[in-house]
Amino acid sequence: MRKGECALCGAPASRFLRVCRECILNRWDEAERYVREAHARARRELGLPPEPPRRGKRCGACVNDCRIPEGGRGFCGVVVNREGTLVREHRGRAYLDPHPTNCVGAWVCPGATSAGYPRYTDTKGPELGRYNLAVFYAGCSHHCFFCQNHEHWVEEGRLDAERLARRARDEDVTCVCFFGGDPTPHHDQVLELGERWEELGVRVCLETNGSLDPRIMRRIAEVCYESGGGFNMDVKAYDPRIYRALTGSDPENTFKNLELIGEEFHRDDPPILRPSVLIVPGYVTPEEVEKIAEFLASVNESVPLKLLQHVPHYHSLDLGYTPVRVMRECERAARRHLERVEACIYRPV
Repeated sequence: MRKGECALCGAPASRFLRVCRECILNRWDEAERYVREAHARARRELGLPPEPPRRGKRCGACVNDCRIPEGGRGFCGVVVNREGTLVREHRGRAYLDPHPTNCVGAWVCPGATSAGYPRYTDTKGPELGRYNLAVFYAGCSHHCFFCQNHEHWVEEGRLDAERLARRARDEDVTCVCFFGGDPTPHHDQVLELGERWEELGVRVCLETNGSLDPRIMRRIAEVCYESGGGFNMDVKAYDPRIYRALTGSDPENTFKNLELIGEEFHRDDPPILRPSVLIVPGYVTPEEVEKIAEFLASVNESVPLKLLQHVPHYHSLDLGYTPVRVMRECERAARRHLERVEACIYRPV
């Protein structure tokens, strides 16, 4: 699919956003309107609030800080105001994913390597014949137009903590990974199940955008740290304007939580913090990656960073695969600051 043109300067741009990276950075006062309109249009198609609601009962669990009106939903689509009470609808599905999984953090985790042996795994190498209980949640505190799992918005299955606990208790299950969507709107269930990690005999991991309130994140970090699990934290961008264009949200809590987890819960083997960056063509550049890597290095130079090639999906079909040349440039930029960097390339284009 042919790329669109920037409505402000005519340069190549996402058909969805209608503005290019340079105009987002240098003409934000004009570009912001296109960004807001694009995300609002996509969210209305899903029956979701175009932006975080600002009049109603305060949720406050994530960076969006929604005030949800009676009968309304939060930006995430999960939290509902029912007669003045906020209710979290735990929708999604759960399944057993055999080790080694395709998890973003698998390259440094006990389930796929010898990391943490013998404290957090009794196996040298992949835990063959054993499983990760993958808990795939509906809803998200962000709305990335390139989301690889965008079907999460329409998941209708109900997830019950006790049923999940019974599945996790199986002796062949060695870890539970909460992802989606994002586990942020479901933090109460994550804690309800995660705090039982010792009884269940599992490691606890999250794949998240990091937007959770740091006070809640600290409690989950304690569980992940003690159990031998970790955070596969997807860092969308460094510049707040690029971040908002990509996600419809804000990076403030993400960077606070990277610091919180990396400094207060640092662990070398296995590393608790396993960030990744999706290289969205035209928007996430080597310069953007270098700024992220520099920030991570200020937390700890040993933080492992994974760079992911963009795969055309959802509203980003016109952007194509990230060129290998760009992936390698991003890899070199990150290596200027971090000791462990890996570029994940699906198609050599």
